[in-house]
Amino acid sequence: MPRDVNERGAIAAELLYNANEKGIGAERIWFDPIATPAVNIQSNHVKPCLEFFEHVTGPCPGRQSIVGLSNVSNGAPNHLRPYLNRTYLMMLMKYNIIRRFLDAFDTELLEIARGTGRNW
Repeated sequence: MPRDVNERGAIAAELLYNANEKGIGAERIWFDPIATPAVNIQSNHVKPCLEFFEHVTGPCPGRQSIVGLSNVSNGAPNHLRPYLNRTYLMMLMKYNIIRRFLDAFDTELLEIARGTGRNW
């Protein structure tokens, strides 16, 4: 796991450079910041994940992004997990995350992902 946003960015840049050298365009590259649980305050990588997307948006035009929403709520009490996942999704939407693994049984989360419902 990268220690900070700079290390994440360096790894992403190296991967992108090597892929481009092999003829693989940025639009075929998928970045996943791999968020760790928010309940693990000692090693919280939620903010670095968001910062990662800020750093790769400009230098990596055309790149794709994917994220597993439930990573951020793993270990939280079951009744709080939907709220953490929904909040994290709304934070990630700022960075045009177009692919995400999410709980398909959480109808409010689906409404947020689709941009429908309660004026999300």
